[in-house]
Amino acid sequence: MRAKLGIPAGGLVAGIVGSLAWTKTVGYSYGLELVEALRRCQRLDAYAVIVGDGDGRKRLEQLAADDLGTKIIFTGSIPNDQVPHYLAAMDIASLPQSVDRVGSVRYTTKLSEYLAVGLPVVTGRIPMAYDLDEGWLWRLPGKAPWDDRYIDALAKLIARLDAHELISKRSAALSKMREFDRDRQVARATDFISDLLADRVAANGSH
Repeated sequence: MRAKLGIPAGGLVAGIVGSLAWTKTVGYSYGLELVEALRRCQRLDAYAVIVGDGDGRKRLEQLAADDLGTKIIFTGSIPNDQVPHYLAAMDIASLPQSVDRVGSVRYTTKLSEYLAVGLPVVTGRIPMAYDLDEGWLWRLPGKAPWDDRYIDALAKLIARLDAHELISKRSAALSKMREFDRDRQVARATDFISDLLADRVAANGSH
């Protein structure tokens, strides 16, 4: 996949998979943090791969400027069954999330997909990043992935990251996480729905 994308085998690749929808209120789309960080980073063997499409893609491509297609690569939409192949080309996965009343209490399915292929994750200082941290993620400062502090920290991380730290994070990511075990999640959801139904039956029976 790296050969297909024109990336050297030994390059450091940060990436994201998602819908590139532009949010006008904050001037952000998934992948913006990677484009801005790569533009600030002087590391010659660093690359960004942004998988997905949407109205934000054109804006991100403009921001990529002369790094477009070389250090910053956009794949456009891809078939679902090809996602693991693109993830395999990455070293770091971006999980951009704001530290606010919405971002602090949610996370996307991206997380389980990233961990399923052993990708370490970079995200913000959201509760999840503390609750689930078992050595496979980096927490960056800043209130949101469009925050200048966040982007600057991401650029510095990419610039300094060495093979030893990357291997350590990847080894932790490859460890099976019980939180994302299918049977465990099915059991939790079943218990939740069963309790809700039991409460409804009890409430109806009391009237």
